[in-house]
Order: sequence, then structure tokens, then C-alpha cells
Amino acid sequence: GGGGSGGAAGGLKFTVADTCERIKEEFNFIQQQYHSLKLECEKLASEKTEMQRHYVMVSVNRFRDTKANNADWWVNNPVMLNRRKFQRS
Repeated sequence: GGGGSGGAAGGLKFTVADTCERIKEEFNFIQQQYHSLKLECEKLASEKTEMQRHYVMVSVNRFRDTKANNADWWVNNPVMLNRRKFQRS
């Protein structure tokens, strides 16, 4: 009888130790996943910032080009040329 209880107690200790070991391994795995996801998130945030900068730069250039094209159009279009001739007379 006594040896059986000791064996059961030993088996229980092993089960608790085994469970703790599995919990520790799972914690380490989850911690690695967290670290990996954190790095991925930082990378995506950096790419987002870079894309926003690029978008602003393209928008500014497009606005500048459109403004320049519109200025050329206003200066060179026949209606405006005639209007200026009319105003000089």
C-alpha cells in the first residue's frame, strides 16, 4: 500500500513538473510570436510612413505640374489673348 501511494505522489509531482514545463515552453513560443509580430508591425508602420511621404511628394508635384499647365493654358489660350488685345485698345 505505502509504495503505491509514494508512486502516485511521484507521478503527481512528475505531472505538475511536466505541466509547468509545457506552460514554460508555450510561454516562450508565444513570447517569440509576440516579438516577431511586433517587428512586423514596426516594419509595416515604417512602410506606411514612407508611403505617406511618397503620396505627399507625388501630390505636391502633381499640383505643381497642374498649376504650371493651367498657368500656361491661361496665358496662351486664344480667349485670354483676345481679351488682352481688347484691353490694350
